[in-house]
Amino acid sequence: MVKGFKVFLCVILAGLALGALKPIPSTRLSDFRVVTFNIRSSDMNDPGKRAWSVRRPVASAMLLGLDADIMGLQEVSQEQRADLDQDLNGYRAVGKGREGQGRGEQCPIYSRRSLKAEAEGMFWLSPTPLKPSVGWDAQLPRICTWIRYPGVTIFNTHLDHAGPASRREALKLIRRQTKGSAVIMGDFNDLEGSQSLEPVEDLVDAFRAVYPRVESAADGTRIARDAATFNAFKKNNPKGRRLDFVFVTPDLQPIEAEVVSAKGSILPSDHRALVIHLKRAASTSSGR
Repeated sequence: MVKGFKVFLCVILAGLALGALKPIPSTRLSDFRVVTFNIRSSDMNDPGKRAWSVRRPVASAMLLGLDADIMGLQEVSQEQRADLDQDLNGYRAVGKGREGQGRGEQCPIYSRRSLKAEAEGMFWLSPTPLKPSVGWDAQLPRICTWIRYPGVTIFNTHLDHAGPASRREALKLIRRQTKGSAVIMGDFNDLEGSQSLEPVEDLVDAFRAVYPRVESAADGTRIARDAATFNAFKKNNPKGRRLDFVFVTPDLQPIEAEVVSAKGSILPSDHRALVIHLKRAASTSSGR
């Protein structure tokens, strides 16, 4: 059974790489909106206004209101996956749990049902990506869910919170799969300019392409508050950090970028959603 599973995933990963080398059909995605959003797992058993039963209608309404074509979510429990599958009308999801056999936390990708995928899959962020595993100095199993549409492949991930080496090696692993036009998005659990993000430094940071950094400190590390995506359940958190990213190959041009949360006293998560509007640039190389 394990051997067959390995072969199956090898075929998927090979198909991902090889498929990107085929001629791009005329129906390729050329103008679309993507979202990355850490939804805060219901397995945390947060009390009061932070409980998933309270946040669910707020989070679902916010996601539907973003009118995105493709949404990458992180920290999705099995309970939340079932709820979101029910709430997000007009979208279909791909992705499974990180513990193997479909169990555990997920990084699903939701996309409009009108979009026709060519292939989809998932791999673990470790030296053994074809089986459930913990990589390098990570504390937890980490995964990447991917889906390929005509002309572009979407990768959605949640990097480890504790292991900087695992974050860097995980991005190297994902980057090696981007043969052609690609979007790599998710909760990276690190800050822009960190060594962990070096494997994607040849790509375009979609938010910064729209909103260049304002050098407000000698070392240039400060960012505007409205750029922060992690808020720790505080609506106007002055110490919020930008942990969530969308990186794209140069042939995809970021047109608009926005960091969004719900209005009102109930926050949908301890993160805010990052929304990016992309258009395909004319006659531009699509990465390595």
